[in-house]
Amino acid sequence: MKLADIFKQGVAPAPMPAVTPYIPRIIWQTTKDRFQIAAPLLQCVNTLKSMNPDWEHRLFDDETQYTFLSNVCTDRFMRAYNRIEPKYGAARADIFRYVAVYLHGGIYLDMKSGTKRPLDQI
Repeated sequence: MKLADIFKQGVAPAPMPAVTPYIPRIIWQTTKDRFQIAAPLLQCVNTLKSMNPDWEHRLFDDETQYTFLSNVCTDRFMRAYNRIEPKYGAARADIFRYVAVYLHGGIYLDMKSGTKRPLDQI
Protein backbone atom coordinates (compact mmCIF):
# COMPACT_ATOMS: atom_id res chain seq x y z
CA MET A 1 0.00 0.00 0.00
CA LYS A 2 1.28 3.45 -0.92
CA LEU A 3 0.68 6.68 1.00
CA ALA A 4 -1.49 7.79 -1.92
CA ASP A 5 -3.81 4.90 -1.04
CA ILE A 6 -4.14 6.21 2.51
CA PHE A 7 -4.10 10.01 2.34
CA LYS A 8 -6.11 12.39 0.22
CA GLN A 9 -4.21 14.39 -2.36
CA GLY A 10 -2.36 17.27 -0.72
CA VAL A 11 -2.29 15.69 2.76
CA ALA A 12 1.28 15.28 4.00
CA PRO A 13 3.06 15.15 7.32
CA ALA A 14 3.95 18.43 8.98
CA PRO A 15 7.63 19.21 8.56
CA MET A 16 9.89 18.03 11.35
CA PRO A 17 11.05 20.92 13.53
CA ALA A 18 14.57 22.02 12.58
CA VAL A 19 15.53 22.83 16.17
CA THR A 20 14.75 21.28 19.52
CA PRO A 21 12.30 20.20 20.63
CA TYR A 22 12.10 17.90 17.63
CA ILE A 23 8.88 16.32 18.87
CA PRO A 24 5.92 18.71 18.59
CA ARG A 25 4.40 19.37 22.02
CA ILE A 26 1.11 17.56 21.37
CA ILE A 27 -0.41 14.84 23.55
CA TRP A 28 -2.96 12.68 21.71
CA GLN A 29 -5.50 10.59 23.63
CA THR A 30 -8.66 8.71 22.72
CA THR A 31 -11.78 7.60 24.52
CA LYS A 32 -15.12 6.18 23.46
CA ASP A 33 -17.08 9.28 24.46
CA ARG A 34 -15.24 12.40 25.61
CA PHE A 35 -18.33 13.60 27.48
CA GLN A 36 -18.58 10.44 29.61
CA ILE A 37 -15.17 9.73 31.07
CA ALA A 38 -14.90 7.73 34.30
CA ALA A 39 -13.57 9.77 37.22
CA PRO A 40 -10.31 7.79 37.64
CA LEU A 41 -9.48 8.22 33.95
CA LEU A 42 -10.37 11.89 34.06
CA GLN A 43 -8.00 12.28 37.01
CA CYS A 44 -5.19 10.68 34.96
CA VAL A 45 -5.85 13.09 32.11
CA ASN A 46 -5.97 16.12 34.41
CA THR A 47 -2.73 15.11 36.12
CA LEU A 48 -1.04 14.62 32.75
CA LYS A 49 -2.23 18.03 31.56
CA SER A 50 -1.20 19.84 34.75
CA MET A 51 2.27 18.26 34.66
CA ASN A 52 2.72 19.35 31.03
CA PRO A 53 1.27 22.86 30.67
CA ASP A 54 3.41 23.61 27.61
CA TRP A 55 1.97 20.64 25.72
CA GLU A 56 -1.26 20.86 23.73
CA HIS A 57 -3.71 18.14 24.77
CA ARG A 58 -5.93 16.68 22.05
CA LEU A 59 -8.64 14.30 23.20
CA PHE A 60 -10.67 12.47 20.57
CA ASP A 61 -13.61 10.13 20.90
CA ASP A 62 -15.10 7.70 18.40
CA GLU A 63 -16.99 10.44 16.57
CA THR A 64 -14.14 12.97 16.35
CA GLN A 65 -11.65 10.23 15.39
CA TYR A 66 -13.87 9.31 12.47
CA THR A 67 -14.21 12.95 11.40
CA PHE A 68 -10.45 13.48 11.63
CA LEU A 69 -9.70 10.38 9.56
CA SER A 70 -12.34 11.11 6.93
CA ASN A 71 -10.88 14.60 6.46
CA VAL A 72 -7.38 13.30 5.64
CA CYS A 73 -7.82 9.73 4.39
CA THR A 74 -8.99 8.48 1.00
CA ASP A 75 -12.39 6.95 0.47
CA ARG A 76 -10.66 3.60 -0.16
CA PHE A 77 -8.94 3.80 3.22
CA MET A 78 -12.17 4.79 4.97
CA ARG A 79 -14.00 1.83 3.41
CA ALA A 80 -11.34 -0.46 4.93
CA TYR A 81 -11.57 1.38 8.27
CA ASN A 82 -15.37 0.99 8.26
CA ARG A 83 -14.98 -2.78 7.93
CA ILE A 84 -13.52 -2.86 11.45
CA GLU A 85 -16.40 -3.78 13.76
CA PRO A 86 -17.12 -0.71 15.96
CA LYS A 87 -17.06 -2.90 19.07
CA TYR A 88 -13.30 -3.19 18.43
CA GLY A 89 -12.72 0.43 19.35
CA ALA A 90 -9.09 -0.23 20.29
CA ALA A 91 -8.29 -1.32 16.73
CA ARG A 92 -9.92 1.80 15.34
CA ALA A 93 -8.08 3.94 17.90
CA ASP A 94 -4.79 2.32 16.86
CA ILE A 95 -5.32 3.44 13.28
CA PHE A 96 -6.29 6.93 14.40
CA ARG A 97 -3.21 7.35 16.61
CA TYR A 98 -0.83 6.20 13.85
CA VAL A 99 -2.34 8.67 11.38
CA ALA A 100 -2.46 11.58 13.86
CA VAL A 101 1.12 11.18 15.08
CA TYR A 102 2.39 10.54 11.54
CA LEU A 103 0.80 13.73 10.22
CA HIS A 104 1.24 16.07 13.19
CA GLY A 105 3.84 14.56 15.50
CA GLY A 106 3.61 14.50 19.26
CA ILE A 107 2.98 11.51 21.48
CA TYR A 108 0.07 9.20 22.14
CA LEU A 109 -0.80 8.02 25.64
CA ASP A 110 -3.67 5.78 26.69
CA MET A 111 -6.20 7.43 28.99
CA LYS A 112 -5.00 5.42 31.97
CA SER A 113 -1.35 6.23 31.30
CA GLY A 114 0.78 8.93 32.76
CA THR A 115 4.28 9.75 33.86
CA LYS A 116 5.93 10.39 37.19
CA ARG A 117 7.53 13.58 35.88
CA PRO A 118 6.86 16.10 33.10
CA LEU A 119 7.38 14.88 29.54
CA ASP A 120 10.06 17.49 28.88
CA GLN A 121 12.17 15.85 31.59
CA ILE A 122 12.02 12.45 29.94
